[in-house]
Amino acid sequence: MFSPTVQEIAFAGLSNERLVAAMLIAVTLFLVLGAVGLVGAWLDNAQLREAAEDEELDLCWHPAHASAAEAFALRLTAHLPTVALAVYASIRLVEAGYDELIAPGDIATPIAQRIALRAPDAIVLPVLAWLVGEAVGPLAARRWAAGAGVRASLWRSVRQLLTFRGLATLLVSTAIVAAVLVPFLLGAGRSWDHLREVIIDGGEPVQAAAALLVFIGTWTLGLAVLGAALAFRTAAWTAEVAPRIRGAEAPAEASRPAAASRPAAIPASEGAAEAHSS
Repeated sequence: MFSPTVQEIAFAGLSNERLVAAMLIAVTLFLVLGAVGLVGAWLDNAQLREAAEDEELDLCWHPAHASAAEAFALRLTAHLPTVALAVYASIRLVEAGYDELIAPGDIATPIAQRIALRAPDAIVLPVLAWLVGEAVGPLAARRWAAGAGVRASLWRSVRQLLTFRGLATLLVSTAIVAAVLVPFLLGAGRSWDHLREVIIDGGEPVQAAAALLVFIGTWTLGLAVLGAALAFRTAAWTAEVAPRIRGAEAPAEASRPAAASRPAAIPASEGAAEAHSS
């Protein structure tokens, strides 16, 4: 699927039509990802408020910041290393693709796989950076929601992720999401292949309807289970931050009128440092 396009671009050059199409795709993808990110930040803030109000969790704090746009910007900041490594990976993959076209490997292997094998660091490093960003971002968003400064939230979240508990939370939550996502993608791909085969082979309407029902059911069930896994991940990061900010509450502050506008989650020692850093 990729081989004709890669070879045509490499040897014939990138035409104006393809350049415009690539730019339109990039802009559309950017807008879609931005909209999805804002919706995700809003949902994350909603789950954060519900967790803070849950009497069983007893987190003893309430979010002071509720802007989805600012929370999304904070998460993007945590992914700046991911962007840098993605640029690096793009350069490495272009070089590997050129080398593969000049001196092809086993032609029985798909060209995309051959290029990836020539530059494994271009795949591994961005994925690792993305996982770290997905951990630092939620932690920083929760600290920021509790009233901390932006720089203090990011710095304390990086340090917290490097602890044993932070790494354990990252590994467990990522493993749970992966355990749901991988079978979901495999099942969805298999159901789509079956639906396509039935349609192409001219199957009976009943067979086509059954294949379509299986395809829709697979996506619906998979998204539901994936949503539950992501909700668990959100609650895990919330609980990861809460123990560090609930133990230093100052009961005397609750009796002062000025303290009502400040979250009870920020300890006095951390508040001074965060105010200085922000």
